[in-house]
Amino acid sequence: MHRSSHHALLVRQHHAQAAPVFKAAMRFHAPTIPVRFASMDRGRPPALGGDAHSYHPRDVASSPRDAALPALSFRSVQMPSTFQQRITLRNLKVAEFASEETLCFSATVLFDGKAVAHASNDGHGGSTFLRPLQDPDSRDRLQEAESFAKSLPPDVTDYPDPNDSARKMTIEVTLDYLVDCLAEQQHTDKKVRSLFNRDMNNKVLFLKGDRLLFLKGIKPKTIADKPVFFAKLRAKQGDDIVILDELPREEAFVRWKRHTVDGDPS
Repeated sequence: MHRSSHHALLVRQHHAQAAPVFKAAMRFHAPTIPVRFASMDRGRPPALGGDAHSYHPRDVASSPRDAALPALSFRSVQMPSTFQQRITLRNLKVAEFASEETLCFSATVLFDGKAVAHASNDGHGGSTFLRPLQDPDSRDRLQEAESFAKSLPPDVTDYPDPNDSARKMTIEVTLDYLVDCLAEQQHTDKKVRSLFNRDMNNKVLFLKGDRLLFLKGIKPKTIADKPVFFAKLRAKQGDDIVILDELPREEAFVRWKRHTVDGDPS
């Protein structure tokens, strides 16, 4: 059983401060500004087989309840060390109910594409356990992965150093720390993608200027004739709007994420 722990205290502090940001962002997810259709007031939402011509969009609603909430913030989870490509994870399993100070998870650790260890964290604030696999070469490859992780530059966080508030907290990279960060990043990416899919399935999303808007009460799957429907939307909102449903899925995700997660609409 292998366990590196010389930086465990810093890791616990990093995750303890990052976790509330992640949980608050998930709880207050409401990244878009709604637009109502006049016909919705008459109780006639568009349906498959219906006449999309009769649904004309109003101007963007301006009441306080329709104001956009702050964008999601997941930046605290992704550290510079996670951008490297040699150490990756496979078969990540997360137990959110057991995740307290750290993420409770298990995963297979890969180095240069080859499995070298099984990783696990109990979610109580301790370091991640790394156990070599059974094949004879795993232990040697695990040591190579450890050496590579230690060669990476330290991660400089957004949080103050507990010993010097004038400086940023810096974490020396070790393999267990890197695996922990990769697990959190992969788990976060999955949640972000899930939020995107939910938005795309439940809202007609479009970009107007630097704002991401949606049509309140209208689901894309209920639109019988999308080309006609979207033409009506452009006639009301402007020809320069970008309707996410018309974009390739990955491009739509990038644009949605830019406005809701990254917090940078430029």
